[in-house]
Amino acid sequence: MLADKAFPRIARQLNYTREFIAPHIARVFIPSLPYEAFNKCRVEPWNMLALFESCRAFTFWPMPHASNPDEAWLDSNVLYRDNSFFIVGTTLKVDPEFNKFESPKFPLFVDSKLEYVGTSSKGIAYSLFHQKRTRPYLVCEIQDVLVNTKTRKPVPYPDWWKAKYANLCKGKQAIPILSTVRPIERGLVTNYVKVTIRDTDTYNHTNWTSYVRFCFDALYENVFESRYNRPLTPLITGGLKHLSASFKKESLAGDILAVESWENPEAEDNVEFEIKKNDELCCHVTMSFFNVKDRESKL
Repeated sequence: MLADKAFPRIARQLNYTREFIAPHIARVFIPSLPYEAFNKCRVEPWNMLALFESCRAFTFWPMPHASNPDEAWLDSNVLYRDNSFFIVGTTLKVDPEFNKFESPKFPLFVDSKLEYVGTSSKGIAYSLFHQKRTRPYLVCEIQDVLVNTKTRKPVPYPDWWKAKYANLCKGKQAIPILSTVRPIERGLVTNYVKVTIRDTDTYNHTNWTSYVRFCFDALYENVFESRYNRPLTPLITGGLKHLSASFKKESLAGDILAVESWENPEAEDNVEFEIKKNDELCCHVTMSFFNVKDRESKL
């Protein structure tokens, strides 16, 4: 979840184009989604998040083949000289049209907008559009913290940076990171996963999008094995509606993680997850789904 100079090298391989519309707004044009992003004609949620991660890499660094080739959005390349960004939270909202096979998936563009600036944190809202739609397919908010690469501790944004950007998003709030009460006995289901190299970033730390995939893998297995208190097949059939995640601790390639999940008694379309390493919390994820029963009852 940190970033280093491998990310811009990867971003240079992308057939994207970009525009810096305003100091706090960037737009990235995406020709199409990759083949592997789809499963049963639907884009998997972790691939939705990976798309926004690719846009971060494409805008946070100078790109020789892009517009403004020597510039980086939000002066991120200057901040990267001694620091990195650690993603601490994200939310993802999915328009039901995006889950439909018939909905066009290209050409696309992503609008990125700085929404929040704190002492050492910032929040960016990413919106995915089809070029013929006025309503976004996806809206993803990502909150990160500026971390010194040597001390690995949060550091405040420089005064010059805050003077340049903070007033552009005055009044905006940080992403609310919510969690629910864990069940004491019945209803808690535990799965285990070993972190592999394909799950990690350039530091061999587990990529933030991989935690979401771990949750979905556990969810699918538990639904098919009927491990929850009630059948949840209508939820996973209906597709993801909303996701929120907070990231606490890092994990590495080779680590064994416990993925604990349970139904939210206060919201029947929600499933909660906690991923732990040696009983220490790595992340908390909440997912809500379009219930296919509800959709059928409205037809």
